Parts: sequence; structure tokens; C-alpha cells
Amino acid sequence: MKTLGFMDQYVRQFGSLDAAISSLRAIAGADQVDPRLDLQTLFNALGREDEAFEVCQELERLAPDHPRVLYNRAYHALKRGYLEEGLALFEAGRQLGVYGAKPLETNAPLWVPEFGRGQRVHLSLEGGFGDEIIQVRTAKLLARDYGCHVTVLCHPGLANLFATIPEISAIAQKEAAGGILHHSWLPGSSSFLALGLNYDDVSGEPYLKPDPRLVDVWRESLGTSRGKFRV
Repeated sequence: MKTLGFMDQYVRQFGSLDAAISSLRAIAGADQVDPRLDLQTLFNALGREDEAFEVCQELERLAPDHPRVLYNRAYHALKRGYLEEGLALFEAGRQLGVYGAKPLETNAPLWVPEFGRGQRVHLSLEGGFGDEIIQVRTAKLLARDYGCHVTVLCHPGLANLFATIPEISAIAQKEAAGGILHHSWLPGSSSFLALGLNYDDVSGEPYLKPDPRLVDVWRESLGTSRGKFRV
């Protein structure tokens, strides 16, 4: 997958982004997939959503099962309000190495709602701190709606924060996962999809709270005890 640096490469190669777009259109011809994928990526990077979506629709007809076609289409589904569809399409990114993390080292199967009630589940969070904070909210749903005993596998820097969620049975690092009893596991990025959630199912109800032992410490450090922040 290309990063934003690829736009500079196109400018150097073609002279301008407009010239790059014209050249990619010409190269794509009637049925070329890769130039269309590059064209779609370029349109998205430029914020030209309508044109990117047109290319997306062309790619769906030409290569409906191509991993990059599926992964790129996920963004358009999310922008149009189709959370479950978009998350399902994002899973194609695992084949490309651009979505989620490596599979957990375990012989246990993936958690599925049909057989997962009451299980001991490893919820293996993925990505950076922000991603893990988003994903951990599904621990509550696994415990509340399916009676699961959830062990959250996360970055150690987030352990104290996540410990304030009462529905979590235990917190550990991924390296320790094999030594903790579990019947199944679930990648954090896939947890919303596994639970069949849509935007209407995700409430704005708080699911995290600060460790009360640290509130006064941070209040003093930030200067809020004197009525203003200190930077």
C-alpha cells in the first residue's frame, strides 16, 4: 500500500498531479485493475471523494474479490454510514498486512456469538493507544450480553485505565496470553464486526473513567487545582 509520499513521486514522474491522473486513466484503459487502484488512492488523498467512488464501482465490477479493492471500498462504506459492511471489508486488509496485528499465538478458535456464550475470551487489542481505547469498549458487551469472562490483552501503559472497567475479568500483555485459561480469542479490530454492531448500537455512554488514586496527582501536575492548566 502507498503512503502520502506517493503523491510526490507522481509529481516527479508526471510533472503534476493532474498529469498523473490523466496518465493513470489512459493506462487503466478498459480493464486494468492496478492503475485504477492507484487512481482511486490518489483521488482519496486529494479529497475527491466522488471521483474515488466512481473508480471504486469500476473496480467492483472488474475485480470484486481483489483484497485491495475490498479494503479500499471499506472507506466508502463507512463514509456512507454502513459500519458493519465497512468493517467486514476492512478484514481484507489482514491479507495485505495493513489492518490489525499478527494473530495471537494460541490454539484456541476465534470467538463467535453462536458458540461463545459464557466462554473465557481473550480480547486482543490492536493498533496504537487510541485504537485500543476504542476497541476495549467491546469487552463490556462480551461480558454483559454473552456472559463471557474477558481477559483484555493490551499495551501495559493502558492497564491501569482499563482496570476501571468492571466487566473485565483480567488484563495482561499478549506475551502472557498462552498461560491464561481461555476458550477463544477475538482481535480488537474485529470485535465490533463479530458482535454485529452498527452505528445505532454504539452509544455515547462513558465506558472509561480515571483511576481515582491518580486524579489528584494529575490535577496537581496540570495545575487545575489552582484553576488553570499549566503547560
